[in-house]
Amino acid sequence: MSMRDLWRPITELADRYAPNLLLRAPELVDLDCNPHGVGPGYWQDDADGIKLEKGAWLCAKWSMTSDEWYEVACQPTHYLVIEGPIKEEEDGVDPFESADLLRPRGNGGVVSADICLNALLLTGAGEAIESEIAEWTQAQRDAAYDWAMRVHLSASDNEGVIVPKRPEHVRLLRR
Repeated sequence: MSMRDLWRPITELADRYAPNLLLRAPELVDLDCNPHGVGPGYWQDDADGIKLEKGAWLCAKWSMTSDEWYEVACQPTHYLVIEGPIKEEEDGVDPFESADLLRPRGNGGVVSADICLNALLLTGAGEAIESEIAEWTQAQRDAAYDWAMRVHLSASDNEGVIVPKRPEHVRLLRR
């Protein structure tokens, strides 16, 4: 199954309040850091105490000028439910206390090429190419997933997340 098969049209989403959504939206496209227009997002009925008439999708977008994440209203075309890291209470690694590798909650804790690619897409920093990731060793996928999830957690206003150096095999976008 390819990544293209995993993305579903937003019109097929049964629960717009579902957690762990990765959204593809034209408002997120940035040729320098997010050419695929992919980012984490969620449905919001109101924003900052102001009731929205119909609600809105909000997505995280990286600003290279201010070097930070911010939220934008968007009109997603597709979605993907992602596997998040195991939480401490589920006998996993606490990203605030340990530098041990984070593992996905599903798939028996094994980082597959698809899971690794989804995690890298969350960061908006990796030039994720599915065919290359499929050729990585398990240790390389584990390291890339761990790095991407920690970067994502730290960018989501989680102070104190231990973020390792970017693995050398994870390329950054160059334009």
